[in-house]
Amino acid sequence: MLKIKQLKLNKLIFNFFIFCIGIVIMYTIIKSLINPDKFDYYINFLIFFSIIFFSLIAINFVKNDKIITNLNILIISGIISLYILEISSLYLISNKESFQFDSNKKIAKKLGVYFDERTLGEVYRDLKKQNLEPKLAYSRIQINTKNEQLQAFGVISNSLIILCNESGKWITFKSDRFGFNNPDHLWDEEQIDYLIVGDSFVQGHCVENDNNYRSLLEKSSNKNVLSLGVAGMGTLNEYSMFREYGLHKKPKKVILIYMNNDLDNLFSEKNNKFLNKYYNDSMFTQNLLNKQNIIDENTEHAMLKSNAITGNFKINRFVKFFYLRTFIKENIFSLINKDKKINSTKNIYDRRAKNLPLFYSIIIKFNNLIKSYNGEFNLFIIPAAGEFHGSKEEKEANKKLRNEIYNYLKEKKINVYDIHENVFLKLNNPLEVLPFGDKVKHENHFNEKGFKLSANYIYNTIEIVNDN
Repeated sequence: MLKIKQLKLNKLIFNFFIFCIGIVIMYTIIKSLINPDKFDYYINFLIFFSIIFFSLIAINFVKNDKIITNLNILIISGIISLYILEISSLYLISNKESFQFDSNKKIAKKLGVYFDERTLGEVYRDLKKQNLEPKLAYSRIQINTKNEQLQAFGVISNSLIILCNESGKWITFKSDRFGFNNPDHLWDEEQIDYLIVGDSFVQGHCVENDNNYRSLLEKSSNKNVLSLGVAGMGTLNEYSMFREYGLHKKPKKVILIYMNNDLDNLFSEKNNKFLNKYYNDSMFTQNLLNKQNIIDENTEHAMLKSNAITGNFKINRFVKFFYLRTFIKENIFSLINKDKKINSTKNIYDRRAKNLPLFYSIIIKFNNLIKSYNGEFNLFIIPAAGEFHGSKEEKEANKKLRNEIYNYLKEKKINVYDIHENVFLKLNNPLEVLPFGDKVKHENHFNEKGFKLSANYIYNTIEIVNDN
């Protein structure tokens, strides 16, 4: 009698597994219909789970109790093992995300330097209590509505944005009407003399607003200076962003801040259907100037789901082995496809050089676009991550890339200047332009001195050299 009950229980458990996999298949089909752009992504899961589903059904028809019992043990053991790996992956990913902040904090403590130890989430909640309605620097989201799809660029507009903390103080700024780090009145000016385009360095990581590129160039020139900077951008994103927000202002001089890491960003950007439209169609526009309400609403919705606000652990992600899949993608699949591991310090030149033809093509388009209204295009090369603290091989690979880019663009008669070669490497101690200098072994953004030295070089170059 006991044996019969045990067999029935085994059968019930086995049928439950089949039912669960059927639910997963239905869920995957629904997600692929809701997000047709990700069909290629979901089809892999659909095929995988369908094979398991029909295999289990076939075994069920065999009615071999021993096989079913062993499979139940195997499946349960496998699920338990996977969730142990999921917990471990969550721990490793969380530590990796906070590594730079924690390292800076430890060094500051050793040096006796004040460091605001609050996390991003804690700063957000503290400002929220003060009724300041803070926002995180969430940006570059893709928006899917019933009527249209959009690729956004900037952060939430007209808001107090929490940016970053590398030197000990949390940096915030008031975003303008389009979600960039500018005084809003600049968009009403008839003439923009300088427009700076770039990634986090142009956005102002991680210095007070008075010491970012826009403010420093404004002080030096006493002219109208506008910036379009968003963290994590590569050259195709920057070109597209300028087309949407900068072109209609027809700035006299455009300054593109480039670093070799931008070549890594092109791996994902060249597969973005929106950015490809900007690249292939000179007349393409999303008319984002008139869609800020849609951008703000959807960006805030995504922001409120971020780890800083909700915490790293999310039950829906945990159930779907999100953390384990992320860890495998970043650390195992990248060993097979080295282009996927864009943060790797190995194979830097060969990996990034693959995107040089696309990079050159974008820069030529960018330059021609500015020349079409008699503006002036200038590209300034700043050091990539690893050019201060990296290994000899890492520094040599980045230098080789910088020299190749410089020489190629010079041949094409495009204004190009190397800040690292002409400014930082001429210092007795180049590391003094970074927070905590040689006390840390990871790359931070420039400190106030780094921004001031490079901004002075930019100003002197485009005002004195180019005008003579």
